[in-house]
Amino acid sequence: MIDKAKKILVDFEAIEQQLADPATFSDQNKARQLGQQHKAMEPKFELAKRYIALQQQLIDAEELMNDPEMKELAKTEFDDAKKELPLVEENLKVALIPRDPSDNRNCIIEMRPGAGGDEAALFVEEMARSIM
Repeated sequence: MIDKAKKILVDFEAIEQQLADPATFSDQNKARQLGQQHKAMEPKFELAKRYIALQQQLIDAEELMNDPEMKELAKTEFDDAKKELPLVEENLKVALIPRDPSDNRNCIIEMRPGAGGDEAALFVEEMARSIM
């Protein structure tokens, strides 16, 4: 999992470098595509960064436990990281699930009042207002 998290960091930084390049904006389609990729990867990037930081915190806390003066503080940091790590790891696993390519497409919804007269028409009107 740590390798996947590091790959996310590298990919995100590569996209940011391409977005920072002034030559990118000469091609509007490429700039739009990179902007969309950047926006889609941002939550994954934050989770991966937090996951790596927690892993490092566990390693550092284990090393500090050997020092008698720092043992209590290290134990607290270790326990905090150990408690938060499974949640961050689970969220990262969910974020790594590939998105459906159709998620960004538009759709048309037709709503009709059907049987029920005025009550059905009021219901459809309220439904239409709630999704807009």
